[in-house]
Amino acid sequence: MYPAMRHLRVNVNVSKRQLITPNFVKHADDILNRAGLEHSAITLEITESTIMDNMSILTPILSELRELGFKLAMDDFGTGHSSLGCLNKFPLDSLKIDRSFINNVEHNHSFAAILNSIVTLAHNLNVNVVAEGIEKIEQLAHLQCLDCDYGQGYLFAKPTAVDDVPALLNQDGRKFKHSA
Repeated sequence: MYPAMRHLRVNVNVSKRQLITPNFVKHADDILNRAGLEHSAITLEITESTIMDNMSILTPILSELRELGFKLAMDDFGTGHSSLGCLNKFPLDSLKIDRSFINNVEHNHSFAAILNSIVTLAHNLNVNVVAEGIEKIEQLAHLQCLDCDYGQGYLFAKPTAVDDVPALLNQDGRKFKHSA
């Protein structure tokens, strides 16, 4: 086994079309069982707009996936029209804050205040917060001061060619400790 596999979590973007496909939940469960993977190592990412536009259809499906052990994340939070008050209606593990907030956090007090409120609310709901699009160490420092749980972006790693993945997995994984 590769050393980094001990810490490996995989995030998978899932569309509304995929989620409402008959037997999607069973199919996803079967794939992980055949592969011998823990469901908790997989986070299914659904965009904010997909969740908000399809609440009644998706909530039972998301609940079923979470009961199986899958982690669920609302992706691109802040780009759609969700109300912060709606966050407690979904079985979420993570809230992924859109990069547009992160790009402005260090220079715009209003964005920083909104981001602080989002992080505080998410934590009060026992939801982890992932900041997307971190490119500068100053952004990371600001997000750490706000107690943001995880970050992802070019500061941590750039997109990787498939041929380079084994070399990454041979590392001990510490480089990726703060990324999601």
